[in-house]
Amino acid sequence: MEAAFKIPSDLPLLSQFNDLVSAVGNRSRAYHIWYLIWQDLFFRAQEGAPRGRLPRAMLPGLLRTLSEVEPDADRCRELFHKVIVEQSRVLEKDGEDYVCPRFIIFNSQVGKGSRESVGGNRKAFIARQKKVQGQAFEQSLLIPANRFVDGDGKALDADKVKRVTRLIISCDNALYKPERQPMSYTEGLIQSALSVLAKYTDEEINLIINKISFQRDHPALNGMVTENLLPVLEDTARKLA
Repeated sequence: MEAAFKIPSDLPLLSQFNDLVSAVGNRSRAYHIWYLIWQDLFFRAQEGAPRGRLPRAMLPGLLRTLSEVEPDADRCRELFHKVIVEQSRVLEKDGEDYVCPRFIIFNSQVGKGSRESVGGNRKAFIARQKKVQGQAFEQSLLIPANRFVDGDGKALDADKVKRVTRLIISCDNALYKPERQPMSYTEGLIQSALSVLAKYTDEEINLIINKISFQRDHPALNGMVTENLLPVLEDTARKLA
């Protein structure tokens, strides 16, 4: 059977679709735009991308697809950012990427559900994790030293600095986020990482992070960033099916 994607049968009743209709002023045009977006997400999932996710680097490809309804390049970009993302929320911002939670829910059989896609995502995560030890040391040297303090304001020892940095990088990897800039290692983020390290061994943390990376496209993780994940790390992993 030829692979296909599903569109909600009650699409005309969905608030997102009706917001899209209001924004573009034409129901047929809105149907066309919705179909093109979901078709693009479907093809990307078939190629191994996380289901329902559009990486920022892949945006030009979607814009070329949308040029079918809006040939002018500037207007097409405006259509995407102002109408599709901001006004109708057909796609939502998730860090540097865009995600469509409804596509993920309605198309569980597509892409990520396949053994090949799961293997591709796992391979990417494992490849990044192989570099995490050296990356953690290099990154820690670039982070302002006054960020590495405990709850009492005392400087962390070298081993704790390495473990904190490694944990943060590992969470970013599990959530498929780009490499974090040194200045984004805030004191609050480091304190959250210290709280996790105080509760769990490195082996337990690795098991939790691996589970999260395996199910990155689960709706519960949409919009999740490491800053929000660390305080609920174990609970999030437990809730994932």
